[in-house]
Amino acid sequence: MFWEFQMNFYKVNIKIIFLCLLFSIQDSYSNTNKPIDKNIHALWDIQLKKYVSKNGIINYKSWANNIEEINSYLKLIKKFEPNSNWSKHELMSYWINVYNSLSTLQVIKNLSTNRNFKVIKNRKIALFKLGKTNYSLVQIENILKKFRDPRIYFVINCHAKSSPNLLNFALRSYEIDNQLDAATKLFINDNSKNKLRKNQLELSKIFKWISNYFSDKKEFIKFIKKYSTTKINEQPKITFLKFNWELRNY
Repeated sequence: MFWEFQMNFYKVNIKIIFLCLLFSIQDSYSNTNKPIDKNIHALWDIQLKKYVSKNGIINYKSWANNIEEINSYLKLIKKFEPNSNWSKHELMSYWINVYNSLSTLQVIKNLSTNRNFKVIKNRKIALFKLGKTNYSLVQIENILKKFRDPRIYFVINCHAKSSPNLLNFALRSYEIDNQLDAATKLFINDNSKNKLRKNQLELSKIFKWISNYFSDKKEFIKFIKKYSTTKINEQPKITFLKFNWELRNY
């Protein structure tokens, strides 16, 4: 009986938070001096701080017990469909947060029922209906590609072992440049993802996938050097590591 009371109390709290955020977002729209997505992504930010550690360890099992939290966030943001009045950074933060929440939801939903869940197959399933369109993770990736910013690939997470860590905060338009820079530096210097030496770079295969974002090898190396804490020569040997699509441990 006590457990039933706790669950009902929790559901009521979620609804109250949802309504408060909805009114707060509407106020943001009426006041152009306020960043809209500060309120749009608040529910997602709360969850990330609750279930993801600063070093990217995800408490999947606890999150699974409160899966309604992700559903509430996705229900909320569907009320605010991106349009031509949104800034580039508002659009980027919106689609990155949608991507990460959807991929997380799919993993959590399959934890107890599908031990053979395949991350790579999950990317092609339509998961998010906005307006008249059903979006898969791959389709959202295609939207993000249009921004031509390679740093985006270090903040989107499909929960594969070789993916960047899931950040424990939501992306926000008003600070997204700093967030992208910090995430890129974190990923490049992660020895479990890349092996950096002065004359040789063994890089995540993600870098091979985004190589066309750079005009030539010189520009590519310049990008790596910008974020690397290891001193790198002008012409290091470059190889790419195999990408592990297995679901990360939980």
